[in-house]
Amino acid sequence: MIAIISTLANLGDRRAIPIIAMALGHLDEQVRFAAITALANSPEREAANALIKALGHAEPETQRFAVREIGRVRAAPAVHQLTRALEDLNVLQRTYETKKEVIRALERIGTPEAQRALKRTADRGLVWGRKSKELKTLAKRALDDIDAAGVAAPGEGDG
Repeated sequence: MIAIISTLANLGDRRAIPIIAMALGHLDEQVRFAAITALANSPEREAANALIKALGHAEPETQRFAVREIGRVRAAPAVHQLTRALEDLNVLQRTYETKKEVIRALERIGTPEAQRALKRTADRGLVWGRKSKELKTLAKRALDDIDAAGVAAPGEGDG
């Protein structure tokens, strides 16, 4: 199945995107990961939409892998969904580890919208628990790193 996903992705045909996206529901984690990577590498808008939907997968490791891939390709269209995932107070929906990945992805994306999301997390007033404090600290550090590095917007300086 992984070979099929790879072959479909290499075709570069947008008609393959729905088929690749169907693999996000596969029982085998490695198949889901292959589908996420294929979608992340695709320039098609449909692929970005499917990748964003992977953020809502029931399996936390699949969520984290999708977040990592979104950060890797600096997928700015996903910032809104990443922000929602970061601000989600439902512990069962988003694990602490997933939220840490979201902060890293927002840092890599580095757009003004991503920076606003990080700033909201960093500037939270009332914070309960060690994990919430650590997320706040990670968001502050990410903002500092963006400022220090002068992260370019997606597509700039990648070349």
